[in-house]
Amino acid sequence: MTVEEYLASRTPKQRAALNKLRKMIRAAAPGVTETIGYGIPMFKLNGKGLVAYSAGGRSGTSDDCALYVMSLKVLRDNRAALAKYELGKGTVKFTPEAPLPASIVTKLVKARVAEQKAAR
Repeated sequence: MTVEEYLASRTPKQRAALNKLRKMIRAAAPGVTETIGYGIPMFKLNGKGLVAYSAGGRSGTSDDCALYVMSLKVLRDNRAALAKYELGKGTVKFTPEAPLPASIVTKLVKARVAEQKAAR
């Protein structure tokens, strides 16, 4: 499956929300590559998973969308900004009607970039 095929399989509202999220991620982390990993779209930086996203929940039928930050530390460090969102292990859930603001996405993605750079 390709990223485009994944997006085509989502509802129009989900697809619109995820496309906005993709643009925000690319703006916050120039040079990332997008691929499918674990069945969902994922951005990689220097070959390592940076963030991922999905829509439809585990059943594929819910309206929820998610940004997989892939770092408990980044989520903990930003919990105040994420207080109104449902959080999972490394995940921020949102709906197409209440998408994540660009300021939060940028902050989370830049924190993940910094985390990856520090791990080198």
